[in-house]
Amino acid sequence: MNRAKLLGVGLWITCLITAVSVESQINIVRPHYTNPASAQALYQNHCASCHGQDMKGEIRAQNVLPRALPDLTLISHRNSGTFPSLHVYEAIAGREHAIVGQDRTDMPGWSVVFHQMYMGDEGKERQAIYNLVTLIESKQMRN
Repeated sequence: MNRAKLLGVGLWITCLITAVSVESQINIVRPHYTNPASAQALYQNHCASCHGQDMKGEIRAQNVLPRALPDLTLISHRNSGTFPSLHVYEAIAGREHAIVGQDRTDMPGWSVVFHQMYMGDEGKERQAIYNLVTLIESKQMRN
């Protein structure tokens, strides 16, 4: 075997060993399973850490976020008294980049997390998001 082939084989083996070593260091963490029927538990486990227990967004994710989060109890107020269910659903899912009264959102798309948590069961994913929307709608401040 000539020197160039030996060098190539040696490089390939080194890459393989490095890849196996790096792969063994990756720790994949599955999200904490939450019953999709329990909107309150979903909010507690996946939303309250940023939006607060009262949905007023005052926590700012322990000052990690660049700006204050919107008060989720005022979505209807910011939308002339109408709750935009579809926009809120799309924002939670990660498909809507603007919530009423805001230019854009940096919130992660939860459909990816729910997809993993419910092992691809789209019915449970949709149920979880729908129940969160319903919970948020029920907490709207009335004038």
